[in-house]
Amino acid sequence: MMLQKNSQGQLVEKLQQKLSEIGYNIGFVDGVFGPRTEAAVLKYQIDKILHADGVVGDQTWSSLFQEQIPKVPSLDNPPSQARCFEVYGNHQLSGWDEQNMVRCNLSAFADKLGHVDNYSFAHKGWFGFTCHRLVAPKFQLAFKNVIDRNLADKIKTFGGCLNKRLMRGGNTWSMHSWGIAIDLNAQWNQFGQKNFEMGEDLVKCFEDVGFVWGGRWIGSFDAMHFQYATIR
Repeated sequence: MMLQKNSQGQLVEKLQQKLSEIGYNIGFVDGVFGPRTEAAVLKYQIDKILHADGVVGDQTWSSLFQEQIPKVPSLDNPPSQARCFEVYGNHQLSGWDEQNMVRCNLSAFADKLGHVDNYSFAHKGWFGFTCHRLVAPKFQLAFKNVIDRNLADKIKTFGGCLNKRLMRGGNTWSMHSWGIAIDLNAQWNQFGQKNFEMGEDLVKCFEDVGFVWGGRWIGSFDAMHFQYATIR
């Protein structure tokens, strides 16, 4: 893993804090690897007789912290909600969307999902929705399950993915803020609704890939909701 211009997140913030502490001018500690951070890294590398390219790899990171630069967390399994900023980045930072949001291309399933209402999957030149780059492959596998199991007709509406907001009635960020959650068939599976319609066969298409379903939450059912993060 390397940190370089336009990188962002907690590792960049840690880098900036360290450089600032030892006397290098990085401007603000904001978690964004901008021109000042790049210049500070380059000066540090020159001062320490390291390979001077303004990019932070294992050599520069080890010189600063006496450890290897942490690797990108594996997404074989969903992280906890508490680790979303660490894993998915800070969605409040300028440039986060450009760096992290990608197309979840479902064009191969357009003939099967073309009927889905509300936020349509159909866009000019492509079919699907935008989501976090780390979770796009998971969404694609989940929808492939839907098609392979002949359940496409069970999806009536799509309620969107990215929506930077707080959780309903709370003061923590919704999983939609990172583009790692979607809502399906909202009209029949309202938040808090006990007698919801969402079927286990459709749910399994997502759970088999690692998604967490809000219909299993105790005391606050959210049966429309699927997210790639655990609640603990």
